[in-house]
Amino acid sequence: MHRLPRVCPYIRRLRVALLCLWSGSRFAHSEPQRQRPASALEMALGIVVIFLAFLTPCAYVLSNLSQFRKD
Repeated sequence: MHRLPRVCPYIRRLRVALLCLWSGSRFAHSEPQRQRPASALEMALGIVVIFLAFLTPCAYVLSNLSQFRKD
């Protein structure tokens, strides 16, 4: 137990030193990212995904409408 007071200040200083080394990386994401225009391929892919997400369930329901009407 007598060595504990000697070790504790060393650990505190070490922890502060380690945090000081990482202080610059905290602010790495403080600026907004630069916007770049979307390419034609990205836009086409996005439109296809949106249409498929909405039209696929509708097409399934319309193709099986007779089964949904049965009680």
